[in-house]
Amino acid sequence: MNATPRLRFTQEAEQALESVRILVVPTDLAGRDCVETARHAAANVAVERTLQILLYDRSHETWMDHPHPSGPHTADVIRDDHPGLADQLDELASAGIDARAWISTVPSRTEIITAIQATGADAVLLPDSACDTSLIERLTGRDDPNAELAGTIDRQLDQPVAVLAMGDGVVDVVGVTAPGTAR
Repeated sequence: MNATPRLRFTQEAEQALESVRILVVPTDLAGRDCVETARHAAANVAVERTLQILLYDRSHETWMDHPHPSGPHTADVIRDDHPGLADQLDELASAGIDARAWISTVPSRTEIITAIQATGADAVLLPDSACDTSLIERLTGRDDPNAELAGTIDRQLDQPVAVLAMGDGVVDVVGVTAPGTAR
C-alpha cells in the first residue's frame, strides 16, 4: 500500500470499529486523492483489526446497464471486465487483507445499502464529504452528503451499521443504525 498520512480516529470511531467484520469503503477509478485516502485508511484498519474490506465501486454507474452486476467479487472474477478494480483488490491482498469488490451500476448514492445488506457489512468508511460535492453545493451550504447518507442507511436498515466519515484528517462516526448497537 502507498504511504498515506495517518488519520486520527475519534474514540467513538475506535469503539465502533472494535468488532467490525466487514468494512465497506467507496472507491472509483478516477484516482481522486480523497477516495484513495479513504481506501488506504480502510486498509490500515483492516491490518490492525483483521477484518474484510468490501470496495464499493461507483465507476460504472448508469441506468442503462442490465442486469446490474453486484458482488461480492474477487479480483480473478472481475479482472477482464474491471482491471482497475482488480488491481485495487490485488494491492489490498498484497498487504495481507481479505478484500472483495461490489460493482454498482445504479447511479444512486443509496445503492450502497444493497451491498451492505447482501454482505452483512457492519461498517462503512466514507471519504471526506467534499469529495462528492461540487463547489456550488459547498458554497450554497448544502447539507453534508455523508450525514445524509448515514441518515438514509439508518432509516433503511434494520441491522446495526456504523457509518464513519473522514474530514480534516479525522475519522468520526456520523451515524449508527439502531444507536448503541454497533457490533
